[in-house]
Amino acid sequence: MGVRIVREDQTAGSVAVELLRDEADGIWVGGLPDKADVIIMGQDFVVSGVAVAATYREAAQ
Repeated sequence: MGVRIVREDQTAGSVAVELLRDEADGIWVGGLPDKADVIIMGQDFVVSGVAVAATYREAAQ
């Protein structure tokens, strides 16, 4: 299993992850780097190496 991330050069990348646990609210994964910008919307529309214009939204408080 893998997730799409935004690389430092603003292109899409893919990282293999390990499923650690799943819950009703989401899943826990291992294998990501210490800092990773994970693409959570639109990940099915990009492939590795394609330029992306990521937007960031702060977590709701």
